[in-house]
Amino acid sequence: MQRDWTAPPAAGLALRLEGLRKQFGARTVLDGIGIGVAPGEFVAIVGRSGCGKSTLLRLLAGLESPTSGQLLLGGAPDVPGAAPAAVAHGDPERSTGPGRRGCARPRA
Repeated sequence: MQRDWTAPPAAGLALRLEGLRKQFGARTVLDGIGIGVAPGEFVAIVGRSGCGKSTLLRLLAGLESPTSGQLLLGGAPDVPGAAPAAVAHGDPERSTGPGRRGCARPRA
């Protein structure tokens, strides 16, 4: 397929999960998850209750850390201690450092 050079490029960052694994104690919730999402692409996560959908979203939001594997934003590994949503919006400093509360900026 050839690219349509008249269309504007997609906004956002690519997301890639490679061998993502999450365990809580002896229980493996996610095992070997791999997916690629192109900038501007929409994805739906569906499945039965208890299959790991919320855990996957918590990993993507930076609320949990994977047991193993990689979460890549824009081809680079996730910034340790940063919420990926703020990194994806081009402002990693918004979500890092002492006293951070999610992606909110400190009040003046």
